[in-house]
Amino acid sequence: MKNINILLVLLFSVALFSCEEDEYPKFDKKYVAFTSSVVSISEGAVSLDVDGSSASLINNTGTVTLIRSTTDYSQPLTVNLSVNSVYSDTSAFANGGDDATNEISFSKDVSTITFAAGEATSSFDITSTEDLESAGNIVVTIAITSVSDNSYSIGEASSAISATSVVFTVVEDDCPIDLPTDWAGTYTVTAFDAAPGSFNEGFSVSSAVSLEAELVPDGDPLGIKATLKAAPGGFLADDMPITFNTCPETISFSGDYTLGFSQNSAPALMGPSDEPLVYGSSIFDPANKKITFVVGYGNTASGLVFDEFIVVLEKQ
Repeated sequence: MKNINILLVLLFSVALFSCEEDEYPKFDKKYVAFTSSVVSISEGAVSLDVDGSSASLINNTGTVTLIRSTTDYSQPLTVNLSVNSVYSDTSAFANGGDDATNEISFSKDVSTITFAAGEATSSFDITSTEDLESAGNIVVTIAITSVSDNSYSIGEASSAISATSVVFTVVEDDCPIDLPTDWAGTYTVTAFDAAPGSFNEGFSVSSAVSLEAELVPDGDPLGIKATLKAAPGGFLADDMPITFNTCPETISFSGDYTLGFSQNSAPALMGPSDEPLVYGSSIFDPANKKITFVVGYGNTASGLVFDEFIVVLEKQ
C-alpha cells in the first residue's frame, strides 16, 4: 500500500508540473514577441435592410497578441511599440504611403503595452472603418522598440514565436464606381413585367415601356447617390433618389413614387418590394449600364396592391 501511495504522489506531481509548464511558454531565454508576424482582415461589410431600402456599414476587427517568455511571471512588464499606418496603393481617394491613421482605431493605447503580474500574453484589437471608397489596402506596421526589463530580449530566433513586428493589413473590399462618367444620362424603360412566380406572372405594363428618365448624380462624398428625375411625359412624376451599393451591385431606395402614366384610371405608383427574399433585390449591371428594380406596383387610389414587378431601365 505504501508503494502505491508513493506512486500516486509521483503521478500527481508529474501532472501538476505538466499543467504548470503548459500554462506559460517558459524557455531558457527571456524575450517578448508577437504571436504572429502577419494579420489580415477585410475592411468590413455592407448590410442591406430586409426590404432593401437602405444599407448599413459594418466595421471589422482583428486582434494582435504579444507574448512574453520567462520562468518568472510575478513581475509586470512594459513593452513600447511603434505604429505606422499607411495606404498601400494610390487611388482616387489616397496616395500610396499616405497616412491612414484616421481609417482605423485601436482598443487601447498601443504605444505602451503592459503585461500585468502573472500575465504571459497581452492583446489589443484593431478595427477598420468600413466605407464605400476604393482607397486600397491599409497596412499597419507595429514593432517592439524597447522593454522595461533589460533582461528580456526582443524576439528569439530559436523559438517558433519570435516575431519582433507584425504587419496588420486591412484589405480593401469596395468596388469602384464613377457615377458622373458611367451612369449619368438618359435611361429608357425596356421592361415592366410582373415578377416570375408572382400572381400576375405574364402580365406586362406596356404603357411604361419606352418612357425615359434622367439619372443625375447627387455629388455626395462617397459618390454613390443619384436621382432619377421626374419629367413631363417621362417615366417618373416624382424625383426618385437611389443609392448604388457598390460591391453587392444592388440599388436601394425608399418611399413610393408616382409614375408618369395611369393604371386603372389613377396615376400609377411604385415602391420597394416588401418581399425581397422572394423576388430578389434591385440591382445594377455595370457591363451593360442597366438598372433593374424589384418593386411593388399599384396606383395612387389603391396603393401598392397589384403585385411585385420587375422594372428594367437601360442607358441610352
